[in-house]
Amino acid sequence: MNGPMTLVDRLRIERVLWTVDILIHDIRTRGRRTIRRELRANLQAAAQEKGVGAAIRRLGPLRPLARGYLDAQYGEGARRPRWMGALWWVFVCAILINAILDIGVVGFREGVQAANPNDNGTYLWNQLSALGLPTARISLVDGRPHLFEVSLPWVLLLYLAAAAILGGRLWRLVPRRHPRGTAI
Repeated sequence: MNGPMTLVDRLRIERVLWTVDILIHDIRTRGRRTIRRELRANLQAAAQEKGVGAAIRRLGPLRPLARGYLDAQYGEGARRPRWMGALWWVFVCAILINAILDIGVVGFREGVQAANPNDNGTYLWNQLSALGLPTARISLVDGRPHLFEVSLPWVLLLYLAAAAILGGRLWRLVPRRHPRGTAI
């Protein structure tokens, strides 16, 4: 099949590349880019000779192909970082922290309004500040909330970073140090 590839053929190749890229997402960006470039060139060359369908079929199942790339990068069966796990844990921790803060702050506001129905004043909720979590300031005018502020400390970023590191096992990105004099 000697001729220009159609748009559909290019899209089929890009779908295969996208799928493999998702499956090898644990490899750093530069390595993934190199793999995509090499695989694209090989698929395009094979497509010129045999056709796009035959070129894609000759790759075989994409999961074992991606597993081979991961094993070549990190070693066979090696434990590697999990980027999707890191994102998942950041998401879960952010939702958990947000839920705890919402429950605490709304409960505090409702309690202040119930205890002082026609009060004027400013009240501070800082029950979780020992953990580095935000404080809330509620200003009441005639018993109704007039101003409601929540301060967001930088410690929240540390909690989310810790969730990413632990959940995604990101310490595995740090190369191992080998003692001098030993073969690698």
